[in-house]
Amino acid sequence: MASGEAEPLQYTTTVLRVSIHCEGCKKKVKKVLQNIEGVYKVTIDAAQHKVTVTSSVGDDALIRRLHKSGKHATPVMSYNVAHPSASVSSYYAPTPVMSMQPTPMPPPPPPPQMSYGYSPYPAMMMMPPPPPEYLYGPPGIRSSPPQESYSNMFNEENPSSCSVM
Repeated sequence: MASGEAEPLQYTTTVLRVSIHCEGCKKKVKKVLQNIEGVYKVTIDAAQHKVTVTSSVGDDALIRRLHKSGKHATPVMSYNVAHPSASVSSYYAPTPVMSMQPTPMPPPPPPPQMSYGYSPYPAMMMMPPPPPEYLYGPPGIRSSPPQESYSNMFNEENPSSCSVM
């Protein structure tokens, strides 16, 4: 302090997105942020899950402290209160209105036409397969497996007999 006068504190306003779903979460976030040295003001909007902090502390320190307490925080916006930058004015700048005119759709391709007995398919393309009823003949008589007599089942010469060893 050789000059004798203190440098004025530069406060920055940081907007954080924090998951706040009850009054307990709201109190916890406010308590954690107010216990940080250099925090001037904390405003919580639980409906939009936004916390606005005016402080002389960087937003990374605020986020780290919230992470330690178990709350996930992401920065939405940060700017200097004394000297707002051009980025803040561009942040609040109105967005251009998009025209709601529908784009014209191209007309559908014409259906293939048969002329002079030629197929509309190109020479390299195969014709589609015929319907399944032409592939199979009429249903035949169902055959059952050959009948074996029970006395033949335990015969030693029967290859499909029961074998117990």
